This record gives sequence, structure tokens and C-alpha cells, in this order.
Amino acid sequence: MHAQRKKKVFLLGGGDLEMKTIKDILKKSSDYVMVDKDLKWDDALLSKYAEELVQYSSDDYKIYGIELRADITVPKNYIRIDHHNDLQNMPSALEQIAKIIQHELTDEEKLIVANDKGYYPGMKEYLDKTYPEMTEEDKKCMMYEIRKRDRAAQGVTEEQEEKAKEFYMYSENTDFATFVQVNKDIPFSSIADALWPYERLVIYNKKKAKLFDAVISKPNESGKILDKDALAPHGGKKHDDPFAEPVPIPFIKIASGVQLAFRFRLKDTKDKTGEVIMSKAAKKNLFKQILETYGVGAKTNVGYGLLKYVEGI
Repeated sequence: MHAQRKKKVFLLGGGDLEMKTIKDILKKSSDYVMVDKDLKWDDALLSKYAEELVQYSSDDYKIYGIELRADITVPKNYIRIDHHNDLQNMPSALEQIAKIIQHELTDEEKLIVANDKGYYPGMKEYLDKTYPEMTEEDKKCMMYEIRKRDRAAQGVTEEQEEKAKEFYMYSENTDFATFVQVNKDIPFSSIADALWPYERLVIYNKKKAKLFDAVISKPNESGKILDKDALAPHGGKKHDDPFAEPVPIPFIKIASGVQLAFRFRLKDTKDKTGEVIMSKAAKKNLFKQILETYGVGAKTNVGYGLLKYVEGI
């Protein structure tokens, strides 16, 4: 006697071309249960499928949540399908689903995987390996079409695509990046795709100050960037003496004396009449005071992350 195979239930996450492709594949077979709530990326929550989790909670089913954020307790028969954040080393969701249902991906589906995982560079690498005889112009057209289909699957409308052609109110190229200032109602994906290729692109709204990654600009006097340190926890539940058995835990830290550059994108804040109520210079000075007073990171009370301003970094 053979054990009965569990019925597979697939709960779909936020809409994009990869998710649409998964849906199209699953629709071809009645062997699976597929539930699609037509979610967007910002509301791709497991709680949206609370009723289905109860409905299929028995051992007769195996539930697969595809790129859903677990904002509620998951049942024992639930399996998370994702390749972002803590699962970034996993295959794409489309690849994982294909393996589960034993579906052989087509060349087009593999290109969709390359787009989802690697954007234009990922697609270019795949096409170069798979179609070495194809012209660069044909490859460009294929990549453009995949990106267009991806934006449509994300909900970008034709009207928004037209608006994206007049995408910027202010833009500037610097050694660090290309900065583009846009209105809220213009999808960033359309702008980014229209500007490709670029090394770094920063798209932002003019009403907010932007803080970018801090970078190490100079090692300390010994030429070091990193150094070692250790914590030594004592005692514990098994000891009455809080100082018993220190157990050193080594870790790496940024060496003392290393210079860091904090990068901001600041604009004057104006009222409705156009009068400046807080200048970008005042904002810069405010951030300077915050960094000097409070430092950055943890353990500032024992010296970690305390900063001293150096002119000209």
C-alpha cells in the first residue's frame, strides 16, 4: 500500500512577470490548487490568505507561499518559496516551483528568471551564453520586451509609461551616481529602464532628504580599515556568581581612526510662497551635529561609533 500523495496548494504573491509566468504554468494542470489574490508588492502578506491557510491546514495538503511576507503564524504544512533577503542564495521562485512540479523551463522562461534575478545584466549574460550567434540589437530588443512585460505585470499603465518619457524635473550626473528627481505618480521602474545603462542610479522625490551609504574614505594611521575585538559574557543561569566563566566571543570592527564619508542629497525646504524655511546648508549642519553628538551604530556609550568631523572628506 502506498501513502497518499499530498495535494499541493500554491498561494501567489506580488504581481510581476515572474509571478504571472508561475500562474500561467500552474493553470495548465488540475493537479494543483492555485489561489491568486492579485496582490501588489507592498501588500504581499501571508495574512491575505488566512482563510486558505485554515481551509488547507490538514495533512492532506502541502501549502507553498510564493514571495509572501509571513506577518502571521505559519501552519506546519507551510513552505516558503522566495529568493530575496535571507533567502537570496536560493534559486528564483520560478525555478523552485518548476522543480517542485517537475516542469522543464523554456528558453523564454529562463530569460524571465534571468531578468528577475539579474535585471538587464542578468538577461545579457544569459543571452550571450544561450544565443552567441544573435546580434546585439536583437538581444537588446528581447531584453526591452521582457522589461516592458514585467512593468505591465506590476501594474504600470500605458498612461504612466507615457508620463515616464517626461520623467525628470531635475537630474544631475556626478562621480557617485546619476540623480533623478521625479513626481510621486511616475513609476520608478519605467524611469530606470528608460535610462539603462548606468552604473548607479538614484531616483528620489524632491520633498525628502536622502542619506546614501557611508563609505570608508581613508584608513587609520596604521593603514588599517578593520580591527579585531572581543566580548566576554560572564555567568549565566547556571551560576550564582555573575562574573563566573567569561567566554570570549571574537568579532571584527571598523578600526579606530578610520575616516568615513557620509553622503546626503539635500535641498532647500520652501513654503508655499517659495520662501526658504530651511536651507540645505542648515540641514547639513543639523546632520553634522547629530552624527557628532549621537554617533552611529551600537555601543556608542563605550566608544563604538563615536565620530569626529574632519573637513574636506
